[in-house]
Amino acid sequence: MRITLEEILDAMPVLNELSGQKLPAVISFSLAKLIRNLRVEADAFEQTRIALVKNLGQETENKEYVVKKENLEDFSSQMKQLLNTVVDIEVDKIDLNSFETSNLQMTPNEMMKIDFLFKRA
Repeated sequence: MRITLEEILDAMPVLNELSGQKLPAVISFSLAKLIRNLRVEADAFEQTRIALVKNLGQETENKEYVVKKENLEDFSSQMKQLLNTVVDIEVDKIDLNSFETSNLQMTPNEMMKIDFLFKRA
């Protein structure tokens, strides 16, 4: 499946919360595989983001890096491009009906963030 880095980053908190829920074994297995694959991409994103901040920023007294004011536009542009980067992820789509036996409750916003995970009827 093709998905942007931004979609991955949006989905990770929801998926991490789901991973702490008791779910049917097949769903748990599919989620574990997906989370492992998404973490690789999220980690690569974070390493790239940190390198960009260091490249366009300066170190503060607290040993943290902050993007220089004159580089904010460039940083924003590069971050937008990075977030829109499309990656291929292996996803075993899950039938939404398989969640019926669990007491799982999610908000519409959470469902939107992991919509790519579910099979279409």
